[in-house]
Amino acid sequence: MRPAIALLFLLASAARGDVGPVTDSDPDVEVARRHFEHGLELYMNARYSDAIGEFEAARRLKPLPALGYNIARCYDRMERWQEALAEYERYTQLIAPVPPDRELQERIQVLQDRIRAAGRRSRPRRFVWPGGVLAGALGIGIIAAALDIHVAVRLPTLTRDYEAAPTPEGQDEGRRLRGMSVAADVLFAVAAAAAVVDVALWVRAARRKSVGLAAAIAPAGGAVAIQGRF
Repeated sequence: MRPAIALLFLLASAARGDVGPVTDSDPDVEVARRHFEHGLELYMNARYSDAIGEFEAARRLKPLPALGYNIARCYDRMERWQEALAEYERYTQLIAPVPPDRELQERIQVLQDRIRAAGRRSRPRRFVWPGGVLAGALGIGIIAAALDIHVAVRLPTLTRDYEAAPTPEGQDEGRRLRGMSVAADVLFAVAAAAAVVDVALWVRAARRKSVGLAAAIAPAGGAVAIQGRF
């Protein structure tokens, strides 16, 4: 919004009679004025959370729409966009049928777009970790290991027996054991490949999960713009 600050005419309004039946004897005017002035000082010193408390206190006593706008500006500068948008929209409803200025309308649109974008980014991605791949790889590895152990245990005995008394049966069993050894090597390779794929998928899922909300922060612009009279 525009950087100009339209101050609330707290001190002069009662003297001019702008507030109708409210007089200098009305204690709510004095207290609300005090809260407002303190809130404005806090706002100008970037103490937005404390300023909200003061503006809220003033609004409870004198519910002027402009105080809601001030609260919205504080939330906006604190990057609490949901609360800022709610206060801006409440302000526009309270000043109706007078339309809000163009800059305020644009700011409301910016916050609406930002909140929608943040909602889309924060939706959890459904990713089922393919643990079955790892389990399958483990099973294949166990089978391959069993084959390899069998070959390692049986082959020396068969070789010794065959050298002592060569037979066709011994020759056939030797071929079978060599085939089992090759099969075990292939199974080990398949299990290793499956495990690598599973780990790669897990890393990919972990990276996606770690992507935080990266909503672009547009400048809030402007300063507190207070108008109206107590």
